[in-house]
Amino acid sequence: MILRVFKLILTGIFILTIWQFEVFPTQDGPSHIMNAYILSHYDEFKNFFELNNLLLVPNLIYYGFMFLMTKIFHPFLADKIFLTIYILLMVFSFEFLISTINKNNDFLSLFIFPFIFNYNFAKGFYNFIFSVPILFLLIAFYLRNYNKLILLIMSILLYFSHPTSFLIFFIFVLIYNLLYIKEKKFKVIYDLIFLGPVVFLLVLFLNENKGEIIYFQKSFEFNIESIIIFNDSFEKIISSFLFFIISYLFLWTIYKLIKEKKIDKITINFLIILFICFYMAFFGPEGAFGGGHATSRFNLFTFIFTIIILSFGYYEKFSKNFLSAILILVSFASWYISFNKFLELKPYLEEFMFARFYLKPKTYHIRAIFSQFYDNYRFMPFRHLSCVFLITNESLNLFNYEATTKLFPIKFKNYYNPFNYMDYQAEFKPKYIKLENYPLNINYIIVWDMENRSKNFINKIQKLGYKIKYKSYNGYLIILEKNS
Repeated sequence: MILRVFKLILTGIFILTIWQFEVFPTQDGPSHIMNAYILSHYDEFKNFFELNNLLLVPNLIYYGFMFLMTKIFHPFLADKIFLTIYILLMVFSFEFLISTINKNNDFLSLFIFPFIFNYNFAKGFYNFIFSVPILFLLIAFYLRNYNKLILLIMSILLYFSHPTSFLIFFIFVLIYNLLYIKEKKFKVIYDLIFLGPVVFLLVLFLNENKGEIIYFQKSFEFNIESIIIFNDSFEKIISSFLFFIISYLFLWTIYKLIKEKKIDKITINFLIILFICFYMAFFGPEGAFGGGHATSRFNLFTFIFTIIILSFGYYEKFSKNFLSAILILVSFASWYISFNKFLELKPYLEEFMFARFYLKPKTYHIRAIFSQFYDNYRFMPFRHLSCVFLITNESLNLFNYEATTKLFPIKFKNYYNPFNYMDYQAEFKPKYIKLENYPLNINYIIVWDMENRSKNFINKIQKLGYKIKYKSYNGYLIILEKNS
């Protein structure tokens, strides 16, 4: 009962954090809000954008949710409802999975709280983070032998959230059936057939998005920092402490299971999945099939599946109470750090959003970002923030990275793709932006500069017929307007 109360309190304060902001400060979140709005009002934008083949776009869950919810709620409100549901699902689904494996160890579900505001969350990978609790539910449903139709529907939902999570579930089912092939016999084929339609979609997607496989050298420190967002010293202490606890309990659990000869086929299944995630996090490619940030996703799953394996162990009452107390304290500390760091951003976000009072409707703008609050942050909260001005001002941000790929619902018509005329790095610390050949009149350039790096850039842009329309009281926000 006491544990339940603490879980409810922790869930509540994590949700409370979301509702402190007009637009929650993640890196890609504002871009998702804008493109969901474009999709919902497609007739107004079909001259600039076209639809990708939606059957081959696995990043759809957020856009489908926003398409429905914005019929009732303002897009900013709908976005926060989505993030609230994500938090609720993370807490419930992980507890459900742990109790499915071993109901006596449900206290281990407290481990999920420090991972709610994880690196992928801060980067604004909304479709991926939503796929994580769906994966938990699917594995639990499968182990509980739920109806195959329910599993198929959930698998489709998982695929359209993120292909990485679906791939993990498919591998889990495949390994499970190989391990139990003697007992299951022909039921193995039946178990795999229900995933056939979704696997077919995945194969089509991978075939459609062949591209360069990208690797980069990753330090050990990089790989253990799944919960680090701000590079705060206290945050690193909490992260290291959590890493130590998980590692120690994992080694102890494996030792006890081997000693007592209690490693069953289900345990082996989860261990294989853990090994795959670990390998991909440390040695796998950073990008493939048109996407990127693969290692950060597998990094999160490495932690999560390590924790899941802890549920196969046996814990005395004292150990449960002691670990529960530690995990509650770590969870509160993790939330406190994130809450305060996000709140530090709030006045600067409000300053940036003040630009809405100077942008005319039915206009086009691009942004030039010269600083990101603190350069050691692992995400860039201002990079896509001007995207929301489409909702507040009907001013379209042309630096729309989503619309240059096949991974999201919409894409630029080739003629209007700004990156055919300008460099991809033009949006971040640019020396100059080539505006001359772009077919549309770019009405505004929004400059965000907290370190006085943009002076030369602004001088060059002014020579192209732009004037400073607005400069905030401390000079961080500068709006350049095209002369009439």
